[in-house]
Parts: sequence; C-alpha cells; structure tokens
Amino acid sequence: MLFRERQNESAAGAQDQPSGAGDGGNLAQLRNAGQSLLRAADDVVRRALAGDTLEFLRATQQDGGE
Repeated sequence: MLFRERQNESAAGAQDQPSGAGDGGNLAQLRNAGQSLLRAADDVVRRALAGDTLEFLRATQQDGGE
C-alpha cells in the first residue's frame, strides 16, 4: 500500500518549524520508516486472511468483461 497524495501543511504549522540548512534533515529516514511500516501492515493483512479465503478470492476474480 503506497500513499501517493501529498498532504499540504498549514501556514501556521510551517511558522512553528525551525529553519534549517534546507537539506531535508532525516526526511529520507522518515520516508523509509513509513514505507517499512506500510509493508509490515500489508504483510499482517495477508497473513490474517486464511488460505481458503485467498484461494476463494483468486477463484472468483473477474477477468475481462464477465
């Protein structure tokens, strides 16, 4: 699961942020941690579904214009 919509920050929230060097700080680390969390959540959902459920979903998947 990947979120592709960017969230806009409010002007008030941006004023509370300290100004920095503009290098993004630990943004890459935070992004990697978020992606790791999303992968872990997908894995939990996949494991929670019983094998029979997964087989049922595969068997009933619509192909084309059926």
